[in-house]
Amino acid sequence: MESFFNAIKKLILTIITLGTYKVDSAANSIYTSSSDGIKAGYQQSRDGLIDNSNQLIDGMSDLEALLVQKKEKLKELDEKEQENEETIEGIILFLEENPDDKQARVDFERLDKLATEIDEKQEYLGQEVDTLQAKVNEYEMELKKMQDQIHDLKAEEAEAIADHALMAVEEKLLEKERNFKNSIDMSSVQAIREARAKRKAKVNTMKKVVGSDTDKRMNRYSDASQKGNSNKKLDEILAQRKAQKEPKQIEDTTIVNENEEIVDVAVNIKKD
Repeated sequence: MESFFNAIKKLILTIITLGTYKVDSAANSIYTSSSDGIKAGYQQSRDGLIDNSNQLIDGMSDLEALLVQKKEKLKELDEKEQENEETIEGIILFLEENPDDKQARVDFERLDKLATEIDEKQEYLGQEVDTLQAKVNEYEMELKKMQDQIHDLKAEEAEAIADHALMAVEEKLLEKERNFKNSIDMSSVQAIREARAKRKAKVNTMKKVVGSDTDKRMNRYSDASQKGNSNKKLDEILAQRKAQKEPKQIEDTTIVNENEEIVDVAVNIKKD
């Protein structure tokens, strides 16, 4: 039975803890999600510091008032001690002249006891005054620290708001850049690039093939031209040599013809 109650208690504590965590998380998200939230968060902290500093100021006021009272009492004791010492000195002087005066002796004993009581009260009040003064000094330092924190939080708030605005812009730019990189479909461009590459390769191949046939034809034409030029030169040489030979051949033919005619005449004469 006891373990059952412990389990229930543990469950309740877990639920409370989770609920507190969710509340804190929700509150934190409110304070961190916008510039106004940041302002509200810093303002809340500053308000807490201001409230603490105000309470500290009130506490210091009470301490200082009490310190003033203690100092006043201590001052009264100092004055009473001075007065008592003067009275004791008077009694001593009186007893020097009247040593048998019993009342004077009783008064001396009473005032001497009073002097001891005053010393004890002075010592106690002196310690209280020192303690209170140390506490006041401590509170003053704490108050100064709180005031510095309030001032620093104000400056930090401005920096946090500026950082939040800057980071918000940078996050948007980075998100857009990431979306640009991830969302652009480059398949069509890639297809165009591949088609261009293939077409260029095909054209280059065709150029090589066509250029090769053209080169062959050009080579044949060049060979023919060279042969033609070679034959032309040979024909010119032959023509020149022929031209040089033709006059002699004509003369030789004429002589032959004349001889043939003479032979023919002679034959004809002989026949007759």
